Amino acid sequence: MTTPAPSRRGKPGLYTHLNLARSGTVTLDAGGGGQMVFTVGGYEEWNVEGATLTTNQSLTSIIVPQALFYRNLAIPQNQESATYNGVICNFRGSIRMWTGEQLIVALSNGVPGSIATVTISGDIERRVA
Repeated sequence: MTTPAPSRRGKPGLYTHLNLARSGTVTLDAGGGGQMVFTVGGYEEWNVEGATLTTNQSLTSIIVPQALFYRNLAIPQNQESATYNGVICNFRGSIRMWTGEQLIVALSNGVPGSIATVTISGDIERRVA
């Protein structure tokens, strides 16, 4: 546990500052798609700075999996980021999320039956006082 400190983002109160590292796994359906959801915990603010998509499909597969990242609802106007280039791919950026919000990861164009893993990284501010 870290020692409570002022917010790095100028908010009132005391916060612990933690590394964000969350992973989810899904078996892709008959269409090569799947979905997973990451939910921001109580009294937390997440700054998602990156994500990695990996699958267990062959590195020589001509099918290129993709992950789209949405805030709260998987509709075009809520898209925050995406990965585009295959079996192991990343995005770098910054997605700020608050208590109760969801980061929805919609996977498509993978090999049906393969296993996809998405790992998100960044930092968390958790209010303690």
